Formats: sequence, C-alpha cells, structure tokens
Amino acid sequence: MGESQVLIIVPDPSSGGLIRRQLKEEGRANTALFDCWEDFTYGPLVPTKTPEKLLRLRHRHWIRLESGVQRPPERPALSWLLDRADRVEIMLGGTGREQLFLLGLSSMLGQPIDRGAGIELFQFPVPTHRHSLGMNVGELSEPPRPLIIDPRLLARLDEHWHSVTSNMPHALVEGMQKDDEPGLPYLKRGFASLLSSFPSSETGLGAAEDSLLRALSKDWIAVARVVGTAMLDALDRHHTVIGDQILFARLFGMADPNLPHPAVELRGDPREPRRREVRITDFGLACLKGQENYVDHNGIDAWVGGVHLSSANGNMWFRDPDGNVVAK
Repeated sequence: MGESQVLIIVPDPSSGGLIRRQLKEEGRANTALFDCWEDFTYGPLVPTKTPEKLLRLRHRHWIRLESGVQRPPERPALSWLLDRADRVEIMLGGTGREQLFLLGLSSMLGQPIDRGAGIELFQFPVPTHRHSLGMNVGELSEPPRPLIIDPRLLARLDEHWHSVTSNMPHALVEGMQKDDEPGLPYLKRGFASLLSSFPSSETGLGAAEDSLLRALSKDWIAVARVVGTAMLDALDRHHTVIGDQILFARLFGMADPNLPHPAVELRGDPREPRRREVRITDFGLACLKGQENYVDHNGIDAWVGGVHLSSANGNMWFRDPDGNVVAK
C-alpha cells in the first residue's frame, strides 16, 4: 500500500513559502501544498452553484483593477488537489482575512468529506488581530491540537458563509452578535473586517480609504510608502489587515480624474504605478475631518461581501459611529 497523500492548505503565499521550506527540511516530498492567492475581504462574495463560478466572478473583478495586481503562478487547482488527498490539513492564523478564507474554503469541502477524506483544522492561538499564520513560524513544527471538520461543523461554517454572501448587511451584524463558534475563537474577525469596509456615515470613507488618506499630506509622497503606512494604520485603528493590492486599488480609485471630486492627486508614469507619487487634495482633507462625505459627492460602486453598494441603484449602506450599518 502506498503512502497516504497529505494536502496542506494555507490562506496566503507568505505562509505558504514558510511551510514549503519546512516541508523541504523535513523531507516530506509527498506532501502537497495549496496557498491561496485570494483575499475575500475585498470584492463580490455571492452565492453560486459551484465554487469555480465564484472564483471566475472574482477573477473578472480583480483584473478590472488598475493597480498592478499580480497574477498567481500556474499550479494545480484546489479541486484537483482535494480529489487526490487522503488527508487535508488547514492551517490558520487569527486575522480577519484568514477567517473569511476558512468560510470560503468550507463551501468547497463537501465532496471530500462525503467520500471520507479526513480534514483537520489547525487554528494557531494568537494574541492579537495582527497575528497571521506567517507570524507563527516558530510554532509551525508543533501545531495545536486539530479541530476535525466533520459534516456537522461544515454545516455551521456554511451558515456563516451564507451570512457573508447575503445581499443585506444585517446578516453580518447578526453574525457578530452570535456566540463564538466552538474551537474557532477568531471567526468574528472576518465579519469585523467586512463591516469596517462599509463607508462611514460621517466621512463616506471605508477603513481602507480612511487609512490611506491619513497616510497622505499636501506634499508628494511615494505611493509604496503611503500603502505601507496605511497597512499599519488599518491594523492600529480599524483592527483589520488590508492587503497591499487592495490599498493600491483604493488609492488609485480615489485619484480617478473622472470623479467629480478626487480625494487624491497622482503624478508619475502610469506604466509604473507603484513608483508614482501621490498627495491629498483639499476635498480629501475635508472628508477626513468630516466636513464632506466622499460618497455623497462621488457616489459608490463597491462590494462588501454579498452586498453591492451602488449609488446608481440606490443601494446605499453606511457604518454609523456606533458600528451599526444603516441605510441612506
């Protein structure tokens, strides 16, 4: 009888690189690894008949962004790897992005469970919302006790996924109010990351836009520096991890010269977007101070989970100072 095929699934390429190195050092050549290039904190998350259809929808959404989005390398599809695995090990840190990844992944796991493949979840204990799986590198060789993902747990995860993909924000709010999922103490951080993306009722800025504008001044600053500063600000003030590609997209979006009132001004070669320079406009400063509302002046066309925020369609939702999501 041949050696059983183990598949390790991790939520991002950074942690994937660390685990590949560890597997090589341990001589585990028969262990497959899938590291996800997706980021479910941004873009549409809607109910679909198949996971592949959702991924195609999101792919189209990503390639429309003029942000220098990197393409993932060619590699076997997750469905192909799952079909060949005898045992699956999922490893997670404590960020909201990783928790949303788990919920999205759960929608793809029904078939392996039905045919009896063992699926184990290793939820690493983390002290704060900052700690991703990659920050647990010293503990990867001694993982925590796994949680078995059986059909009962999968059904509960699916309920949470329905909250994320609902076209009404109340499901997200209700998800935050539910009791913690046994064995998954950080799951609500995924909901919190999405809720922080709703525009503020006072400024019209979501967490990404707010952190970006706070990283700017009236002087020209390198785009890459602004994005790095905004990532730290989002962690400190909004308690959420926002990826650099999302921040680049949001920054360039606020600088669109076709907007009635751009909050940001860009200069430099458009062919090298990450080497351009940027500064805040007077309108952007007024939004930060709550004197103007970005959405009121520029409208909105964005997704937060399954909610399509669209000023053209009159589907407008804002996050009030108490953290509630209200219609406008």
